[in-house]
Amino acid sequence: MQRGDDGPVALLAWELGAGFGHARRLLTAARGLIAVGFRVRVCQRELWACAEEFLELGVPNFQAPHHRTQLPPGTTFRARGYADMMAVTGYQSVEGLLPTVLGWDALIDAVRPDVVVADYAPMLALAAHGRVPLVAIGDGFVLPPTEGDRFPVLRAGTAMADEAVLARNAGLVLVTRRQTGLVSLPKLIGGQARVVCTYPESDVYAGQRETPAAGPLTVPGGPLAPAPGGAVFFYLAADFPHTAKLLQALCDSRLPAEGFVRDAPESLRAALRANGIRLHDRPPPLGDALARAGLVVHHGGIGTIESCLAAGRPQLLLPRHFEQTLNAEVLVAQGVARRLPVPFTLAEARAQLAESARSPDLLARAQGVADALAGRPGSLDTLVTACRALAA
Repeated sequence: MQRGDDGPVALLAWELGAGFGHARRLLTAARGLIAVGFRVRVCQRELWACAEEFLELGVPNFQAPHHRTQLPPGTTFRARGYADMMAVTGYQSVEGLLPTVLGWDALIDAVRPDVVVADYAPMLALAAHGRVPLVAIGDGFVLPPTEGDRFPVLRAGTAMADEAVLARNAGLVLVTRRQTGLVSLPKLIGGQARVVCTYPESDVYAGQRETPAAGPLTVPGGPLAPAPGGAVFFYLAADFPHTAKLLQALCDSRLPAEGFVRDAPESLRAALRANGIRLHDRPPPLGDALARAGLVVHHGGIGTIESCLAAGRPQLLLPRHFEQTLNAEVLVAQGVARRLPVPFTLAEARAQLAESARSPDLLARAQGVADALAGRPGSLDTLVTACRALAA
């Protein structure tokens, strides 16, 4: 339960992005802030994520305002960088941006925070501008460098509005709300303080920041001894079209395997178990699973990546979206992971699984990174210090 009723108020918020990674990051931040006397409120894109844990902490859990997509009907969206994510979620027009900002305004009015902690929350950043100090947190892609006037372009993709148009629209919304002082979009997103809470080794902007990433909020377990027998641990989502084929290849490979498939239908669960796969009903403790596995197969979520890097476990990645694709490129370039192309054949997947599970080079590189990461501190203290300074 939270302590007292007279400490500063921190609003912890997550606006864009799917999965439990954002919620777990806010949960970790909440625990750290509560420990030093903050009263914490959380506002999430997916209200149910870590809901039981927030309830146990006594943290009120609000629904984040939704945006209406600015993508023209029939358009296939392929973001080139963070600016395109801002454009498609509202910044491309004042009419698309203002309602969501006003929704955040209402939440700020209700909560009356002394500081905001924002994870992948570009509309909240605009709502907080000039009203309440903001500490931006995030891993890699969701917290771009703030040194330049424009966001880096990371790949070719869908042409959205130019950043100058996005900045103009942001400025018009500020004027509507009697606020001014916009310097640049990167500095807006970066707030008054920022904590890039991943390893430099897993940061998609590594080399483009003046200050390297600070590391995960809490440090995963350290290096593990190699697991015998080429065992595989998988953590996948059933709603991704290519997941079933990859699991079929895993069954065909006859590698010893265990894992979890989110939202798996009963037919898939039965088929995996019939093929000797140990399928968990809930995600097992990741540290325990990594101790048993020589290869980790997943979509490329940053939390799993960080745990694998710290443990020295090779990875085989099947990215679902832009950020995971960028994460995969970073790891493949370092030689600690392989990536399955999409589309792929069963033969290609079987070959990748067999090679990745038994590659001495992949294992050696993964263990080398784990040795380099061992002993590094987490960044939770940095976040708590920033919040205390801004809320004072």
